[in-house]
Amino acid sequence: MKSQIHTAEAGDRQNFPNTSLPFGFNPEAEWLNGRLAMLGLIAALLLEWLTGQSAITWLTHL
Repeated sequence: MKSQIHTAEAGDRQNFPNTSLPFGFNPEAEWLNGRLAMLGLIAALLLEWLTGQSAITWLTHL
């Protein structure tokens, strides 16, 4: 017996319930939080690559 598993693709947010809350845990807030976390990780990696120091070392010497 085969089971069908739906995998979410980029831009596929139709499986989330429609919520009109302006704040809190809703699909839009979680989507934005995830995107900002990815940008922060890329920025930290670029900082380490450009300076030759870890991000933590860079932050402790401000």
